[in-house]
Amino acid sequence: MTDSRIAYIGAACAGYFALWLVAPELKFLGCPAAMLVLTALFMFVQISLVRWFASLSIGPLHAVIILIVAALLWLTVVLIVSSPYLRYEAQGLPPVPMRFRTAPPASVELPLPQTEQKEKQETKKITLVRKPETLNFRMYAFNMAAGRWRAASSFLIIAAASAFGYLLSYILRHPNILMPVAAFVPFIDLWTVLVGPTSKAIEKAPHIVHTVSAAMPAPGGAVSGYQPISFVGPADFIFLAMFFAAIYRFRMNPSRTFWILFPALTVGMAAVLAGLFPPGLPALVLIGLCVIIANFRHFELKKDEYVAIGIVAALLIAAIAAITIFSAK
Repeated sequence: MTDSRIAYIGAACAGYFALWLVAPELKFLGCPAAMLVLTALFMFVQISLVRWFASLSIGPLHAVIILIVAALLWLTVVLIVSSPYLRYEAQGLPPVPMRFRTAPPASVELPLPQTEQKEKQETKKITLVRKPETLNFRMYAFNMAAGRWRAASSFLIIAAASAFGYLLSYILRHPNILMPVAAFVPFIDLWTVLVGPTSKAIEKAPHIVHTVSAAMPAPGGAVSGYQPISFVGPADFIFLAMFFAAIYRFRMNPSRTFWILFPALTVGMAAVLAGLFPPGLPALVLIGLCVIIANFRHFELKKDEYVAIGIVAALLIAAIAAITIFSAK
């Protein structure tokens, strides 16, 4: 069984890179039907990668090794892509990446901010100052120039997140624990995506969010440098791996879980691409719900335990609503 699962992982890896390398070359994929097919294919291989990795009976030490190796390789990819760039800054402007082989100018002409412009578009000379490179800047440069390298970085993010989620699954000691976790984690995701840290990061430092997320390439995007059209955050893969690992360990229903998750997440991603979720989709809401639906018969909670879960869920809803209203003011 383990050998077949490794073969499935290999097939999912091959499918993932094939999609990443071929889809940007196919301009005709821009129509809605083709985009839906492409989205479904990407969600299929991504969920398959997490599922079959989580199905392996490996020890925590092996998972730690995979996590460290994947994280180091991801960092290496980011540094390789960003290494030709030096960091320059000017007052009131974002970092200006410049390649090593470009002689740093004493000053450059840049458009004036809208507040300083008069009747016509004007520029002024601004002196650029060399600054030390930071990891934040490296991610900024990577996000700007990743190209095909983003396929590798996205894959490594999935691998590292899956290994971490596999480790977290050891916290779950009984099938019954899976239900409250699957029920409560979505509320945290709702808060982080809509008004919490993820929302703030997307607003203030989108390059960090994009660099640490798995990307989906734009059809025909080879012409524009393989720019992605959507991203899936590492937290989604972490919890997806945690749930799948626990489901396999407790001999629940992984196949049914996969086939309920796959269409749900495909529709969710399609909705994101259609612009229905501008801040981003709280995917853990769908993941938690699908895990509960697919494995409901395996839960053996008592009546008072269901009542307790309902009360806590109601309190979380009230708390998230209050925080959202307060943050909006």
